[in-house]
Amino acid sequence: MNFYAQRYLDGLDGAFIKEKEESPEKSAEKLPEKLLTNLPQNKKRQVIPARTSRSERIYLVTGGSGFIGSWIVRYLLLRGETNVVILDSRQPPTDLTKHGAQFRKLNIADKEQLNEAVLSELSTSPYEDIVVYHCAAVVKYHHADDRSFQSAVSDYNIKLAQSIIDTFSMNDSIKVPVALINFSDLIAYKHSVSWWKFWDHATWLQYMPDNINELRPTTFISNYARSKYEATELLHEVGRDTSSSFSVSTLIPGNFVSGHLGDTLLSPVIYYGGGLLHNWSIPFNLIHVEDVAQAALCLENRLTSTEISSRELVQGQKFVIANEANVTTTAYIYSKIRSLRPFKTVRNSPALVWGVSWLAYLVLHMYQRISGSRLMTTSKRLDSLLSGTPVTYTPSRFNTLQVAQLINGSDVARAQMVLQYSPLYTVDDIVESLVDEHKFQLDKKGQIY
Repeated sequence: MNFYAQRYLDGLDGAFIKEKEESPEKSAEKLPEKLLTNLPQNKKRQVIPARTSRSERIYLVTGGSGFIGSWIVRYLLLRGETNVVILDSRQPPTDLTKHGAQFRKLNIADKEQLNEAVLSELSTSPYEDIVVYHCAAVVKYHHADDRSFQSAVSDYNIKLAQSIIDTFSMNDSIKVPVALINFSDLIAYKHSVSWWKFWDHATWLQYMPDNINELRPTTFISNYARSKYEATELLHEVGRDTSSSFSVSTLIPGNFVSGHLGDTLLSPVIYYGGGLLHNWSIPFNLIHVEDVAQAALCLENRLTSTEISSRELVQGQKFVIANEANVTTTAYIYSKIRSLRPFKTVRNSPALVWGVSWLAYLVLHMYQRISGSRLMTTSKRLDSLLSGTPVTYTPSRFNTLQVAQLINGSDVARAQMVLQYSPLYTVDDIVESLVDEHKFQLDKKGQIY
């Protein structure tokens, strides 16, 4: 697999375009000094596109308490926006509400609750338009092959999309334009694994097409992947109506998002001081969550532009956002962490993990069939891909890590050109940021590694 990673790196295109609507000095004046004091200093952080906030616009962030959603909110606040509302069933990080974001606790999949919350917010001021960042989702890698859980995941993610549509697109009470920025997952465009040809490299190596908008998967690597694909298509089907004031664009981060504590890939191994390693040479792309937030703001700038030609470039389109240079492996990430702090690696043979995954899945499936109940737990370790408990050893989790999905460079370049942004953070930046942030938290508590 190292051969494939090197071949991918050799074909990278380094042409980036960065938008500059205002001078860096003017942009820097807008940053609330105390918003990010609970994090180590970050010299690369900037808000693009830099522009004056609009008091006549309201921002609604579904899933704003989650990892990506919370950073969307932070970047809106950093830009100086004053009408930012978090819609989520979980409490958001305290720094968001402390510095101006409003919070409404609700079940977003319940269209009556969502409709009531939105109309209540709109009644407070005569807003001229609405921007919705749809970050809410049920993300479960380990339960994807569990038939007793299958419909729950799929139904909920699709219900989220349908609730958004019913509230913003089919609601006569909302008479202002709505711009929806949807977040999907690149795993939704992975093909299912052919277990009959597990020895074939083509089974474990997948290439993205030249344009992700043309990709129509017929098989999926997990039920979660299927649900994300179907939810996105549902939103885009409604957004294709050019006569409607409801416009939609989708961002697809590739492949994994990290950079701060709270992600499901690297944060658990940082907290636990160790991780599983069976996919040591499988190449994948890593993108910083702040790069994702910057790309989202750039997409918003296009989607809400007063110029029709600018809006048409992004409306109804899907964009893969990635740092093309950030192709890495789990082995490299672990070695980088080990150079910065104590770290243990549990290295296993892929074949052994594959066998244990199927055995654990069958045992769990039989238990649920016999008992008639599903094993439930609130442990965050179940959401982890690289550090978990035996119940997380399922074929879907194994496939998620073991299948290499190489991003098409032309698709990434297209997104950067159209959105006019370029990613700032390298793999080393991402890992160092996580380690520094964890150390920062320990220092505040008077603890050491």
